[in-house]
Amino acid sequence: FCLPEYASYCASKSAAAIMTAGLRAELGHRGVQVAGVFTGAVDTRMAAPGDYPKSSPLEHGHEVLSAMEAGEEDIFAGKGAEHMRVAIRADPKAFERGMIERYRTKPMGSVG
Repeated sequence: FCLPEYASYCASKSAAAIMTAGLRAELGHRGVQVAGVFTGAVDTRMAAPGDYPKSSPLEHGHEVLSAMEAGEEDIFAGKGAEHMRVAIRADPKAFERGMIERYRTKPMGSVG
């Protein structure tokens, strides 16, 4: 999804997701695990302005490594990430519209 005023940031994330899929296709038959990490709220400088629950960076790292050990290819880690995964898969356009609306009513740091 793409947020207003963050088109280039969102486009780079989309390109990274497609590159991950391409690398997975190229390297998977060689036994190389390639996973995409789709992060929810993590307590970093980027998320600092937001007043919402966040995972610690250490918790996030443990979630990612556990998911990789389980063989997951699309890893949703951090607070709210599982909700995001379910909402996107259920209705991608509704999720996108909801995120844009949240962006318009709150500062970027509080969208997470």
